[in-house]
Amino acid sequence: MNSIPIINEHLAQILNDFKDELLSNDLSKLKFKQRDVTKDYHYFCSTELLNELKGKRIVVQDRNPLCIDIKYTYLNELYLKLDTNLAKWDNQQGYIVAKPRTASLKEKMFQQNALASIYPPNGYMSWHTNTDAPGYNVLLTWSEKGNGFFRYQDPITKEIVTMQDKPGWNCKVGYFGKYTETDKLFWHCCGTAELRITVAWIFPTLEASLSFQNKIRQP
Repeated sequence: MNSIPIINEHLAQILNDFKDELLSNDLSKLKFKQRDVTKDYHYFCSTELLNELKGKRIVVQDRNPLCIDIKYTYLNELYLKLDTNLAKWDNQQGYIVAKPRTASLKEKMFQQNALASIYPPNGYMSWHTNTDAPGYNVLLTWSEKGNGFFRYQDPITKEIVTMQDKPGWNCKVGYFGKYTETDKLFWHCCGTAELRITVAWIFPTLEASLSFQNKIRQP
């Protein structure tokens, strides 16, 4: 997993507009559910829990994260607006081999691939692998002070790596393997002490992901 700078000013504006509009809403209406109030995000992102989970099964998705995907909430229209703005910005350069020419098709692709989640203070998504959705991931996260992190276990060395957030928007890229790719199973999690926003995509090929990353790096 690697970090890349967000240099593209248009993308930065789209993300900041989304963030500002999201935060202008009454987020107390969101119903976050915590599985165990006696434990915080440090526990759900701990090496001890990872070893315990790996001893039982491969966890595809964390079914009880302390976060919410806004597309399933009253903020769905904001999510769709983000999709539309991102589709218009990207122009699908290398995103999908077919390179559709109509905005409606572009928007549909982003609706199928984008994720927009919000984490409350002490929020987390515990260890999982995303083996049901393999591909080349681009993760964009925002927090005010950078009091959160993304953590993963290197599939080869088994080293636990923690990527600390920085204030504002952060971008991370990497490959999440399929169930059959035992050398690419990507156990990962995230936790935060403050409100945190995540926007993500999964690209089908390395070429498509690199094309998207290159545009992020361009002014």
